[in-house]
Amino acid sequence: MTVESRETGAPLAPAMNAALREARVAQATHFDAAADIRDAKSLRLHVLLDDVRPHLEGLKARGDGFLDPLVAPGEPPRLWIDMVAYVLMEPDPRTFRLQRDTAGGHEILLETRDRGEMRARIITYAAHRLVERERQFAFDARVRPASSRVYGNAALFLAWLAGFCGGVLALFALGVWLAKNPF
Repeated sequence: MTVESRETGAPLAPAMNAALREARVAQATHFDAAADIRDAKSLRLHVLLDDVRPHLEGLKARGDGFLDPLVAPGEPPRLWIDMVAYVLMEPDPRTFRLQRDTAGGHEILLETRDRGEMRARIITYAAHRLVERERQFAFDARVRPASSRVYGNAALFLAWLAGFCGGVLALFALGVWLAKNPF
């Protein structure tokens, strides 16, 4: 197969054809290797998720879905622990990195090649986050004044209905007044 120049339409030299073929093969090999690395990262994260999931089930029940780990595809794939913390395979495909997003950027909590060590750190992290969340809810309950009332749906509907009826009556009264007093 002879490749033609895009600019001139003339056939390229056989040496250029061979170089283009080699470049295409190298690029295909590179993309295959990159896909294999991405798949390996994803598989390692799925294995870690399988290791962690039984330990987080009890915490998940107490946290109202607060802790729901899952592996998200992408580049790089990530094992999300909660809304701000995740594990990714960086800086190489064999190293687990537990990272948390903060207002100032990323905070690396642990970087290790040992899956057992990462599992233990994730469980500890999840427990600390749950305790922090429970403390926040307890603080919110203390801060709320005792006189504040929570209204039910029926009371809110009745208040809306009263306002609606009042508005209709006001428009009716305005219409009667405008009918008797034209401009």
